[in-house]
Amino acid sequence: MRSPGELNSEKLSSFLWELLRYSPGATILVDREETIVATNANAAKLLRSEREELEGRAIETLIPAHVQEAWSQFFTRCFSNTEDWPFEEARDLWVRRADGSEIPVRISLQRWPSDAPTHVVAWIQDMAEYQEALETVRESENRFRIAARHTADFIQEANFETDQLKLFGDVDQLMGFPPGGFPRTVSGWLDRIHPEDRDRVVGEFEAFIEAGEDSWCFNYRMLAADGSSHYWVDSGTVTEFSQDGKILRGVGAAQDITESVLREIELEKALAELATAKERLSTENIYLQEEILKSLDYEDIVGNSESFRRTLAQVRMVADLEATVLLTGETGTGKELLARALHASSQRSDRPLIKVNCAALP
Repeated sequence: MRSPGELNSEKLSSFLWELLRYSPGATILVDREETIVATNANAAKLLRSEREELEGRAIETLIPAHVQEAWSQFFTRCFSNTEDWPFEEARDLWVRRADGSEIPVRISLQRWPSDAPTHVVAWIQDMAEYQEALETVRESENRFRIAARHTADFIQEANFETDQLKLFGDVDQLMGFPPGGFPRTVSGWLDRIHPEDRDRVVGEFEAFIEAGEDSWCFNYRMLAADGSSHYWVDSGTVTEFSQDGKILRGVGAAQDITESVLREIELEKALAELATAKERLSTENIYLQEEILKSLDYEDIVGNSESFRRTLAQVRMVADLEATVLLTGETGTGKELLARALHASSQRSDRPLIKVNCAALP
């Protein structure tokens, strides 16, 4: 068997040899007999072997049994295809490393030369790291969605440069739209804001841009599919500015606070009704107090004798005092009338007079 150097000098063009040598990915050159005739350092690293150990081996020794048939069909099709072989076509397969471990890979094949092919160039991409990265991204996205579900109704990622809007969360169901029916553009989002709030929000956002701030928080009403209004709190942070300070991208969270706002409106309405009722009761109380005072005017006391006038003078004298007053007299002599007159002239006249039937107490 000829060495790779002999193959290089006799069959491989310098361009292909350099391409194979400096290819950033794992690259292997295979002949029609499926023998590895050349590899690059990345392929040796991926397969955990030395280049000298790989070159001259049958490539099937690197292909596990469970994907041998798929590899054979792929390799045969590459050589038998009379049309130009599409570089973009690839297969997800497995390869076996020198230590016996197997890893998932994606293999792309290209015939060489294209007019009368004698070899196949195989580009091998390690899918294990890709799958791990993909799984990490999926886990991160899942954690992101869980966090979003507990902190906001949905998350929005806005590209103000392209007008694109990505939404994370079931905003369609929340707003009564079919799946994908809620606008996925920044302009479409603005169109759904209640007409009475739209100009204000646009003005606040323009002021936010002019101020050069990096975070926003707006309150407005958003129109649902049935035309009803939902109250939203929309807050976010700019994640990318252009060199001239223009906002390019931002991430925000929107919270539907309709229920709490409606409760607050109902509470304010109830408090207003309570204040009205309190004012009405106060007015009625004043009126009743006046009526009581009228009913207790001294004019209700009939008497003009010297002794009675002296008694009324005594009532006026003690009315302003904090002292306790004892009225005595036989039944029918007018003790209650005097008590009412005393109360009407005292500092407690704006409060009710409480009568207690002491005879009824045990």
